[in-house]
Amino acid sequence: MSETLQLRGTLRGHNGWVTQIATNPKYPDMILSCSRGECKTRHAAVSGDV
Repeated sequence: MSETLQLRGTLRGHNGWVTQIATNPKYPDMILSCSRGECKTRHAAVSGDV
């Protein structure tokens, strides 16, 4: 069985590579993204706009 990936949105707010993303089941519409030791960007995951 072959799986395919589909782009659902773009995380904005970092100048370089995003090295980690995290979610929390308590807040399913929030995504935290980190790059090079800086975890300061939160994204609201609503209607495909992240």
